[in-house]
Amino acid sequence: MGQVGLDALPWLLALGVATAMLLQVGTPALDIARYTAYWSLGVTLPGLLVARATLGTRGNLPEDIAIGAVTGLALELACFVLWSILGIQRLLWLWPLLVMVIFAAPGLRRHWRMTSPRPLPRLWSWWVASSIGIGAVVVRKSAFTAPLPPAGGRYYQDATWHLSIVHELTRSFPPQIPQLSGDVLRYHWFSHVHLAAAHLVSGAAEATVVLRLWIIPLLVVTALVGAALAMELSGRWWSGPIAAWGLLVFQGTNLLPTQGEAGVIFPDSPSQVYVLPLVLGISILLVRALRGLRLRAGWAVLALMLVTAAGAKPTALPVVLAGTVLAGLSLLVRRRREWLAALWVVLMVAVILPVSLLTLAGSDSRSKISLFDFVEFTLLYHRLTGVSQHPAAGPLLPEGTNDLSGRSLLILAILLLVPLIANIGRLVPFATFASSRLRKDPAAWFMAGQVLAGWGAYLVLFHPALSQVYFLRLANPVASVFGAWALAAAIPAAARTARWTALALAGGTLLGVSVVAIAGVVTPTLTADRQRSLSATVISFGAPLVFLFAAIGAGLVGWTLVRRRLPGLRGWGLGTVLAALVLGGPAYGAMAGTASALVDLVQNRAVPEGGQLLTPDAGVAMAWVERHIPEDAVVATNRHCVSGPERPQCLSVAFWVSGLGGRRTVIEGWGYTSEAASWSAPTPFPARLAANDAVFTDPSKRTIDRLRLDYGARWIVADTSAGPVSPELARFATTRFSRGTVTAYELR
Repeated sequence: MGQVGLDALPWLLALGVATAMLLQVGTPALDIARYTAYWSLGVTLPGLLVARATLGTRGNLPEDIAIGAVTGLALELACFVLWSILGIQRLLWLWPLLVMVIFAAPGLRRHWRMTSPRPLPRLWSWWVASSIGIGAVVVRKSAFTAPLPPAGGRYYQDATWHLSIVHELTRSFPPQIPQLSGDVLRYHWFSHVHLAAAHLVSGAAEATVVLRLWIIPLLVVTALVGAALAMELSGRWWSGPIAAWGLLVFQGTNLLPTQGEAGVIFPDSPSQVYVLPLVLGISILLVRALRGLRLRAGWAVLALMLVTAAGAKPTALPVVLAGTVLAGLSLLVRRRREWLAALWVVLMVAVILPVSLLTLAGSDSRSKISLFDFVEFTLLYHRLTGVSQHPAAGPLLPEGTNDLSGRSLLILAILLLVPLIANIGRLVPFATFASSRLRKDPAAWFMAGQVLAGWGAYLVLFHPALSQVYFLRLANPVASVFGAWALAAAIPAAARTARWTALALAGGTLLGVSVVAIAGVVTPTLTADRQRSLSATVISFGAPLVFLFAAIGAGLVGWTLVRRRLPGLRGWGLGTVLAALVLGGPAYGAMAGTASALVDLVQNRAVPEGGQLLTPDAGVAMAWVERHIPEDAVVATNRHCVSGPERPQCLSVAFWVSGLGGRRTVIEGWGYTSEAASWSAPTPFPARLAANDAVFTDPSKRTIDRLRLDYGARWIVADTSAGPVSPELARFATTRFSRGTVTAYELR
């Protein structure tokens, strides 16, 4: 095998694992090939060319691909918007071709090849590729739970809702609410633009893109750009793989008997997975600018990335802004001219953020200030306090702890420990700010500001659906990358220390794994009954913490004694401790989940389905709707609740016609609209609902004309399991398809 083959081998193995997994869950092989070509030629290659022309090359392909792929995502959004305004979404495949033609010009042709190569060690590729392969296997259970159409089965309502928006973006811009025809969608839908573009360019079906293909390439880009950011910060190649593993594989430290919020990758949220590489890519450019590197044309790329992130997730720009402000202040205090770069970013965000909040991402948010509201979503809180779910949001603290008694304060302290200890490996590295070297680096303040903003919003904001958690879900990956940097900074950089570095990392990892494993053995199990007892809970929480502090004390004493006998160990203690925290603790928690996921993959175990049940007959009917009803048609349906007939307090989150059928409706499930108080609340659109349902229960020329004239409906999808359907409907509509309880009519 030649040099090129050896360099490509780890990436080919990771691609093979991901492909085998997709084939196992029923993904058509042709669609996998199409999607791979789309990402390679339709996103990464044009982004790579533009990034090299504006930002330069890093001298190696992985780092160039990392920033190039993120640039490609931002360019894809801009071109999608332009193509949509012109009404030529179906020709979106032209944009990457146009970029390639432009870069075929003599003055730009040099960007197709790499100048001044500075290749990364082959070990770097193996470790980063392994994180991608394992990360892909780990998400198998949660990313592919829904069956592909036309099969029936259980669908998580978020998946069908996201699918409905993707369908909508292929035919209208700005998109309408698919479940409420005629109303403009007020939501952060830029991630859905990416999914719609993937369908339009690759040719893979919308459902296959949303239910199968979308997540794997974004995992790859996240690992690459996270590794690139770690190396940008630290200047040491091995920090990159540590960051990649922290992003895709490690999910926090399971030291306590109750797990806290510590994840990074969330397959249920395309917007969160999509925005993560964007924020990491933005961080790379901002780190360069804050350290005094002139971006020149790169400022345009940065602005485009900021716009893309703003419309992808409303949490992104506040986090980036906080980091930029803190870094700018540190530069201003030290009278360094780079504070002007921070000012430019603040000014850009000051324009982009309000516009995105008003037009896309959260103008109708129900967030407000309420300390530690996240505890309302933990069983332990309710069992210890006896209060019901969200009985009140304050006035300042959750109801079960707002009397400020000794018991309440102890309960609150326990509940706060849960996320803090789960993320101890991400938080403790910030103690390295004691080093003047880090304090003088504006990049450190930038990273710290992002993490502080994420944690601050998580701890002080209230949202009825726990949406404040997405601030923490951005802080965690940023902290993971900072941890890799802090670890690299703690390891001595003297010459010929490669073996010592490997020993320190391996020894620290083993130490961390051992401490967490033994702590789990000495921790009393916290059963449901014991969770109702404060004293039993204190014991279960106290045991691992006592052991942890005892291990720390013993380690300090032992290290002091050994270092006196072996002076050569001086300077290696901090690196070993950070390796235990950043690598060892999280590694122990990841081992069980990774082993289980690998066994499931090898044995080809079925992915467990979850969500709302769609019968096989209804699945076939929705596939017929998607294939035979015109794309711009408006459909009336009597299916509003996910099961059974419409009734008080039923879950009005049925998105079958708009999602799997891919057609906008007069009114379908209203539970996800901004106006809805909850999923089970009465409809906030009573007049529209009455006009819609009258066609099913009392069809007449008057009711049908109102539906046709007021809402543009031309088709009806009736489900007798959702409510009565009058036989008189056949007088005004022609039956086009019927299967089981579902019948599709075309109005005459």
